Amino acid sequence: MKSRIFTTVFVLLSSLSFAQYYEPMSRRSASSSDSASTSAESTTNNVPTDVSRRSFGQRLLYGGSLQLSFGSVTYVELAPRVGYLVTNDLIAGVGVNYIYVRYAENISYPGSPEVSFSLYGGNVYSTYNLPIGLPLALHGEFEAMNLELWNPQEFEYQREWVPALRLGAAYVQRIGSGGGVYLMALYDVLHDPNRSLNPFSPWTFRISFMF
Repeated sequence: MKSRIFTTVFVLLSSLSFAQYYEPMSRRSASSSDSASTSAESTTNNVPTDVSRRSFGQRLLYGGSLQLSFGSVTYVELAPRVGYLVTNDLIAGVGVNYIYVRYAENISYPGSPEVSFSLYGGNVYSTYNLPIGLPLALHGEFEAMNLELWNPQEFEYQREWVPALRLGAAYVQRIGSGGGVYLMALYDVLHDPNRSLNPFSPWTFRISFMF
C-alpha cells in the first residue's frame, strides 16, 4: 500500500514538473518565428536599422545631383555629395559643385566667337526628415561658388567667391532607413542680383539622390 501511494505521488510530481517546463511545439515554433522576424526587422542586408547601432562607415550616404543640357547652350553640372546619418532622421554632409557652360556661335551674329567658362565650389548641408508621417524634409545649405564677375573699375572679368545660404523643404521618397530621392525647393537668403549664380531669382529647384 505504501509503495502504491509513493508511486502515485512520484508520478503526480513528475507530471507537474514536466508540465511546468514543457512548451507546446506550436508555441515554440511561433516564438522562434517571432524571434527570427524581430531579428530580420532589426537589420537590413546585415546593416542595423537603428542608426545608433551602426558603425561610422555604415552611416555614410553617397549621392548628389546631375544636370546635362546640349545644343546652342551646353550646360553640365556635377554635384556629388557625402552625407552622414546623425540620427535616423537627420543627415549632415559636404559636397562639391562643378559647372561647365558653353555658348555656341550666336545665330543672330554670324562669326561671333564661342564662349565657355567653368564654375566650381563646395557646400555643407543638413537635411531633416520630418517624423510626422508625411514624406517631407527640411533642408539647409551654405555654399561658396567661384564665379567670373565683371569688375567695372578694372574693366574686366575677375574670379570671386560668392556665398549662398539656401533654406527650404523637400518632398522625399525614402529608400531603406537612410537616404532617398529629394525634390527640393530652396530660397537663397543671401541672393544678390549682381553677384549670385542665378541673377534672376533666389529660388533653386533641384532633384537630389542619397543612397
